Amino acid sequence: MNKNQALMEKTIHDTVIRAVTEISGDVKELMKKTLAKETNATAKSMLTSMLDNLDIAKKEDKAVCQSPGYPTTWISFGDANMPVNVADAIGKAVGEATKKGYLRPSMVDPLTRVNSGNNTGKGVPNVEYEYHPGQKYVDFIISFKGCGAELGNVIQILTPAKLGKTWLV
Repeated sequence: MNKNQALMEKTIHDTVIRAVTEISGDVKELMKKTLAKETNATAKSMLTSMLDNLDIAKKEDKAVCQSPGYPTTWISFGDANMPVNVADAIGKAVGEATKKGYLRPSMVDPLTRVNSGNNTGKGVPNVEYEYHPGQKYVDFIISFKGCGAELGNVIQILTPAKLGKTWLV
């Protein structure tokens, strides 16, 4: 393995771990500002718990969420600066993060429902590529897409007839 490949793999690994153990500083600040303005006791309690959880996750080197979801990666690259096996490095990093306990091994094959045990497999993690001629760097973003709230169960067209007269209220 060459020096650039090793650096890329370490960077990807560290980014995967950071993606599940932290949130961005601006989001955390918005949560704190919202907490300071909140008047509802239940909402204040939930925001306080969320902020406490962030501090505990950082201190204990644990994931912020027990099941962060489906790993999705976006990679932007230019001429001759795209490492050949970046998808393999991403899969390896996700597998290692799962083995180390940062991720719950919850991803299953969509057809067979077989669990690989490490959140990798055909199409997992998802890797999206964007080629930009002349770009002199590789930009890498990983996001874990929550599988609960985003899981569509029923889709309907809600017409006025279905909604009744109260839909305008």
